[in-house]
Amino acid sequence: MSEKSRNSKFLQTASFIFKLIFSRMQKIEIKSIPEGSIVDIGGGGEGIIAQIGRERVTAVDKFQS
Repeated sequence: MSEKSRNSKFLQTASFIFKLIFSRMQKIEIKSIPEGSIVDIGGGGEGIIAQIGRERVTAVDKFQS
């Protein structure tokens, strides 16, 4: 891996960690989930929607948790 590639990867990782530490917590209240299939885009890996929707949920995210 080249030095430029390592530096780029380091900056991406540092930026991601910075956002995790300094972003504000958001609260969303989900009163009900509609019937049928559910696509959870960018869910963040906590699996909250999957816990509620069970086998009806397909989660798509850039990162693997």
